[in-house]
Amino acid sequence: MTNKKYVLILLSAFIIFALVSAATKPPLFTSKIQLFGSEEYFNDTQDLININTAVAEELMALTGIGEVKANAIIHYRTNYGEFKHTSELLNVKGITAKIYASIEAYICI
Repeated sequence: MTNKKYVLILLSAFIIFALVSAATKPPLFTSKIQLFGSEEYFNDTQDLININTAVAEELMALTGIGEVKANAIIHYRTNYGEFKHTSELLNVKGITAKIYASIEAYICI
């Protein structure tokens, strides 16, 4: 086998490996786009706090959310089901529009 053929075979194998690897890995980011709503955004949700699954300690990492408000969020989602939109946090006792505005960029569902 000549050196050119050997290089072409190795290069082909590398390309196939790279394509298969890229196709089987999870995406690097998750997008959330709301086409007809007031919010259109593209977020890397890995660093966001999911308000449907977060425990109290995670929620308390948010500005303006202490133990009482974190427990109120958990109580609300336990009684009324998962949040369908982050703005539903405004239905939770103690979550004001000012608090919601300060944490909106750091939460997801």
